[in-house]
Amino acid sequence: MKHPMKAGLPLPGHRAISLDQPFERAPIPEVLILPLAQHAGTPSLPVVEIGGHVERGQLIAKAQGFISANLHAPIGATVKAIEIRPVPHPSGLDGECIILEPDADADWSSPISKKINRSDIKECDPQEIRQRIRDAGIVGMGGATFPTSVKIKSGIEKTIDTLIINGCECEPWITCDEMLFRERPQHVIGGSCLIQQAINAENRVLAIEEEGSEAIDLLRNAITDCGDPIHLEVLPTRYPTGSEKQLINIVTDKEVPSHGLPADIGVAVYNAATAAAIFRAVVYDEPLISRFVTISGMGIKQPRVLEVLLGTPISTLLEFCGGQTEDANGLIMGGVMMGLGLVSDAVPVTKGMNAVLVTTPDMMKDSQGELPCIRCGECAKVCPSKLAPQQLLSLIRAGDLEQAQRWNLEDCIECGCCNAVCPSHIPLAGYYRYAKGEIRAQGIAKVKSQASKQRYEFRNERLERAKREREERLRKKKEALKAKAAKSDDQPAQETSE
Repeated sequence: MKHPMKAGLPLPGHRAISLDQPFERAPIPEVLILPLAQHAGTPSLPVVEIGGHVERGQLIAKAQGFISANLHAPIGATVKAIEIRPVPHPSGLDGECIILEPDADADWSSPISKKINRSDIKECDPQEIRQRIRDAGIVGMGGATFPTSVKIKSGIEKTIDTLIINGCECEPWITCDEMLFRERPQHVIGGSCLIQQAINAENRVLAIEEEGSEAIDLLRNAITDCGDPIHLEVLPTRYPTGSEKQLINIVTDKEVPSHGLPADIGVAVYNAATAAAIFRAVVYDEPLISRFVTISGMGIKQPRVLEVLLGTPISTLLEFCGGQTEDANGLIMGGVMMGLGLVSDAVPVTKGMNAVLVTTPDMMKDSQGELPCIRCGECAKVCPSKLAPQQLLSLIRAGDLEQAQRWNLEDCIECGCCNAVCPSHIPLAGYYRYAKGEIRAQGIAKVKSQASKQRYEFRNERLERAKREREERLRKKKEALKAKAAKSDDQPAQETSE
């Protein structure tokens, strides 16, 4: 570690409660709900018909366009419907989903295929790796859900010096990656090797926080067994170490430029779960149909980490974990700092869902009303993006979003550190999230306005051109008639002279 993060927060840990229980697979539910938009970009397009039967791993919705991702059947099932259902999304709106009814004898205890299992993954062709990643519908499983094949393609267009596998779970309740390290460390290491080959990275680093001592030992053993030159970087547990730009700075001492990408400075970051999914896609020909999910919080009776089929309703997981406590008062997808509140336990597990927290009043920050800013400066001290939160707040409240952009509003990662330390209970991250949304909306409106203006100008130009053409035709017609009349007048004069 070259550059420890001085900002951020040391948050109280609550990881042990979900790691005490043995790891298990969640039960196969009565129905699987698979949203067509489980990734950034264009929703996938259904390629199955209602009433049809699908096998485990079969393609059920195809990627549309470049930034999109395939969707597969997690288990043998019948297609019951393609309809609108509640989905986990910041907008709170419903989304189109494929509804599957699993077979009575459905089973997922073994890999889909062993036909292409390779003893030496270093022999895999980079182009083949990239194609299998795209075919498998793999997306960033740390929450961003950007299609991994697209990210890899952009990575090979630039020289990548360092590949970082991100195993830092800085949110205090989330432990799915740590359980993945405990149960399948070889998959993470093998997946990192495949990514390195795909993007032709020179160095490989696996970053993990020091709290996961058991996982650290298992990873060290796995690295020794594989014999690969991969460096295990053990970092202090501090929020938000797992954020991409902050992790890059800690590990490499480089800073991603404002409005830039990690590839601009020769770095690529992939989530540990994404690496494991890539391993299974290449070695076992298994698409992304399940993931590890943390079920935790003070409002659940038996917190634990489960491997869950995509599309499983959250209600199935809560029931499997003993149900909710009497004082449970809400659900969060993700962590308490950056998570998304859920309105119902009917929503399904998706590719980017790493945790479900069942909250109680004791878990959440005091809901006291917002007070005036006292300009204490605590928010600036903890901001990992080195922003000026007070100045941004003033600009946003004044409606000066253009000036807020000049103060690098877009660099805010919405980590919530400023919220946590504000003595005036100002939801600063909420203001920044709102402002960024407004800027995006204004940008879209501007593009539409410019397109409308271009159409208007094109129409006027077309009408003006048509008018000129009519006038030109009329002029030529008049000249022709005039010439004809002149010729007619000249004819009798010639006859008289003769």
